[in-house]
Amino acid sequence: MSDDSQLEYFYRAVSADELITIRQVGGLVLNGTEIFITQDLRWVEDYVRRSQAGRYDYILEIITNQGTIDWILKVGKRHAGSKPAQRDFAFLPILRKGDFDAVHVKVQNQVVTYGLRAGTINGFNQQIQSIESIRELI
Repeated sequence: MSDDSQLEYFYRAVSADELITIRQVGGLVLNGTEIFITQDLRWVEDYVRRSQAGRYDYILEIITNQGTIDWILKVGKRHAGSKPAQRDFAFLPILRKGDFDAVHVKVQNQVVTYGLRAGTINGFNQQIQSIESIRELI
């Protein structure tokens, strides 16, 4: 395993059922069109507070290999309706309907979030060193 300076950290809020599935398969699992992760723990905490009570049971820390962000940006496409994404990620193509082989790069409240889709979730999972529940919300 690499030392901590060689790792990249992401966060995601999940239900108890999603956590069980993640532990069974050893990686993130797509449930719908995309699932979002971010490198900003505070944003996830705020998102949970704004969400329907009981929707999320845990906050996960997803530890990945160095270079994961580089990979995300290589396969990423920016959110078309987001002026911050247009400004900060002008070098990325615009995400179109049906772009399932792209990571959906979004800026929400000045925080970058990444939507993993059918064609990218396995690539992300290959980068994972570990997934830990860092906060229990129930």
